[in-house]
Amino acid sequence: MKKGIVATALMVAFSCSAVAADMVPAETAAKIRAAFPKTKIEEVRLSEFPGLYELAMGRNVAYVMEGLPYLLVGHVFDTRTGTDLTAGRAEKAAPKVSFNDLPLQDAIKRGNGSKKLAVFSDPDCPFCKRLEGELAKLNDVTIYLFMNPIAGLHPKALEKSKAVWCAEDREKAWDSAIANKGFKTRDCDSSVVERNIALAQKLGLQGTPALIREDGELVPGMRPAKQLAQWLGTTYVEVAPVASAPDVKPAVIAKTK
Repeated sequence: MKKGIVATALMVAFSCSAVAADMVPAETAAKIRAAFPKTKIEEVRLSEFPGLYELAMGRNVAYVMEGLPYLLVGHVFDTRTGTDLTAGRAEKAAPKVSFNDLPLQDAIKRGNGSKKLAVFSDPDCPFCKRLEGELAKLNDVTIYLFMNPIAGLHPKALEKSKAVWCAEDREKAWDSAIANKGFKTRDCDSSVVERNIALAQKLGLQGTPALIREDGELVPGMRPAKQLAQWLGTTYVEVAPVASAPDVKPAVIAKTK
């Protein structure tokens, strides 16, 4: 039943022409909110697609069809242009973040460019791994990497993140962790990782990766270098340089006193 509803909603999205968004009647919005009492719905909007309502939940966007007790969580694409329509709505709804208030001392600094970018990442997140290759293509960017392991999805990510922070060369250790390679580390105060997790929660980040530009604009998810370069106002190279990483075997974290 649920699959059928999802399929129906997507068929509506892909086959119907876009219509101007309008205000949802208060009675309809109230019914939708009542159907999901445990969900904090900040706004109910009529989406571009007839019969499909868009729910704004902070930085998240979901969809629902009136009278059906199912939330459709995911991204809607325009198959004609390849445009991610959901991402655009989510970005507009995302509140600004004060870049100057970020605790940059709790991040791993990479590069020394004029453009500044904060990245919240998890060493075991597949999309974070893909993002690394795209970030390496960017020119003139200083990246502040905040390790934000999501233990519920990646049980070993917290341990890896702490080990990276305690490594002698954090940049190379991060490269190794992302590539599932071993690296030497040592005992140290790694409470910075817990602080980063708390910071991500405070900022309302729901997952990784998440990127914050110097003006405070935040975008979630993996983006290609071309799109990132345009967003940051810089340039990029087509082929990313090969990241250097220490050759340590076996491919596990090896602690040294």
